[in-house]
Amino acid sequence: MSTEVKTEKPTWNFPSARKTPTSYDNPASLEWIFDVPNGKILAGFTLDIKCTTTGAGMNLVKLSQLIQKFRAFDVTPEGQKLVLDIDQYTLDLVPIVTHWAKHKDDYSDESLGGSVSDSLVVRDDTNVATGAALYGFWKIHAPLPVSRQVVFRIDTYAGPAVFGAGQTGGNPQFSIVPVFASAGKKKQYTLYAKRLAAVLRASFRGVEVGAFAVDAEWTTVQNGINLGRDLTPEQMYAIQSNIGNSMLLWANDPGLAVDGRLETFEDPLAEASTYVLANKFDGQAPVDISFNTAKDLKAVVMSEATPDLIEVR
Repeated sequence: MSTEVKTEKPTWNFPSARKTPTSYDNPASLEWIFDVPNGKILAGFTLDIKCTTTGAGMNLVKLSQLIQKFRAFDVTPEGQKLVLDIDQYTLDLVPIVTHWAKHKDDYSDESLGGSVSDSLVVRDDTNVATGAALYGFWKIHAPLPVSRQVVFRIDTYAGPAVFGAGQTGGNPQFSIVPVFASAGKKKQYTLYAKRLAAVLRASFRGVEVGAFAVDAEWTTVQNGINLGRDLTPEQMYAIQSNIGNSMLLWANDPGLAVDGRLETFEDPLAEASTYVLANKFDGQAPVDISFNTAKDLKAVVMSEATPDLIEVR
């Protein structure tokens, strides 16, 4: 008598080779295509980049700045549907936010059988003027709504456009490792992550999980915040303190305390304190943000809507 055993074991797909531009001083469009195993859904993926730069007088910038566009598509017989859109400015925040957002009764966890949290979810090395061996690592929980096949596409900048004209070598190598989990009844979300530069206002729709980050304490820069509902200053303090401290579990370094309360965390890209208003909603919610002076806003949103419909311009 045989017994069928059903498990929640994750399924990794490790590509046999890395992808690289034709040369260090050329941009590239790199693409990975993965079939979704039967009975599985995409739970997330790991992006990593290796690059050893050579040259002199180069810029001291992060490895993530090589990325011009990072998108993923659900491939069906009808065509390709955008399900992920991340820019270079928010990439370092995405692993922190998506690890904080996952919950056992919501979407699938690909680190089953492991520790409570991963020891590292983001690494983004900084180049030096005379060159360095750089490594970037982004482990992202992204239960993207893909059914048969998923395509990841990364458009890069040419090396000297990022590291400076003094670069004479250093071709980056990229890898994406998707992780699939048992389908069950888990939720699937699209993922939007963008920086809006020097804005006075920003609006988002269809937000089911949302995190919105600035480089100053929110009560000092806001002119009205609706995070599903209007927030008072005390609610802003409480959210930044509680949720910022929760996200610190997956961040590399702590930031400053919020209003003398708990510490927030550092944005790995800026290596400086970041202040986050975030929430997980039962259903979809609107988010409307108004600043008293122009600010850079980083937004990470999980939704049922396609990423190009989330930001309301």
